[in-house]
Amino acid sequence: MLKTDNDQAEQRRLAEALEHLQDQVSRSQRGGFGTTFKAFVVGAVVGGGLALFYAPQRGEELRQQVQQRSSQMKEQASQLTGQVKDQATQLAGQVQQSAGQIKDQAQQSASQVKDQAQQSANELKPAAKQAANQAMSQSQSAQHPS
Repeated sequence: MLKTDNDQAEQRRLAEALEHLQDQVSRSQRGGFGTTFKAFVVGAVVGGGLALFYAPQRGEELRQQVQQRSSQMKEQASQLTGQVKDQATQLAGQVQQSAGQIKDQAQQSASQVKDQAQQSANELKPAAKQAANQAMSQSQSAQHPS
């Protein structure tokens, strides 16, 4: 099958679109996991699908390209999986560290509140005792007027 100028132009346009998607994937790998994963999936699906539909080739060439592309995608998926595992491990460590800090702060605050309550109770004991004694003596003098 001979390729017409339109077919060649279409293939160039698709190749440029695929390169653009691959650039987006590599740029998004510097972002969060969700962005990277979405860009990877979209690029892989769109690029692979368009290449298959618009690139008329012999069966052997097509199988070779599909095999190469699937190997590349497998490698990229493996790399992404490793990155995701590393990020998840890092995030778990950060969460654990933050939880420990929050726990320590809560214990310190509880201890401070307890100490302040004890101090206030100790300060109020003499005044409460004195007020109780005065109330008793007034009650007794009211019951037994001289």
